[in-house]
Amino acid sequence: MVEAPERLTHVTVPTTRGDVVIPWSSQEALLAELGRFEFTNSIRAAFNTAGASRPVQLTPHQKHDLAELIHLWCRKTRGGFDGLPLGMRELWRALKDDLHGTAEAVD
Repeated sequence: MVEAPERLTHVTVPTTRGDVVIPWSSQEALLAELGRFEFTNSIRAAFNTAGASRPVQLTPHQKHDLAELIHLWCRKTRGGFDGLPLGMRELWRALKDDLHGTAEAVD
C-alpha cells in the first residue's frame, strides 16, 4: 500500500478547546455530506482552501452550521456518532464547546 503524501493525511480545525485533527478521508466524507446542502458552500470552501498545510478557519456562524449538520448526520446514521467517520464526534464536541455561551450556541 502506498502512503498518501503528508499533505493529504489530515486536516486541522482550530477551536478554543484545542486543535481537532481529522483524517483526510473523514474530511472527504464530511464534504460529501455537506455537499447535499447549498448553504454550506462557505464551509466547504473553508475546508478546501485550508488543505493540510493550514488549519480550517471557520466563523462562529459556520461553526454553528457545521455542528448542527454533524449532529443531523449522526441522527440519520446507523450507530449514531459511532457510525460516522473518525473524528466527527470530537469535531462536533469541540465546535459545540466553542459556541457555548454565544449567540451561535448549539442545543
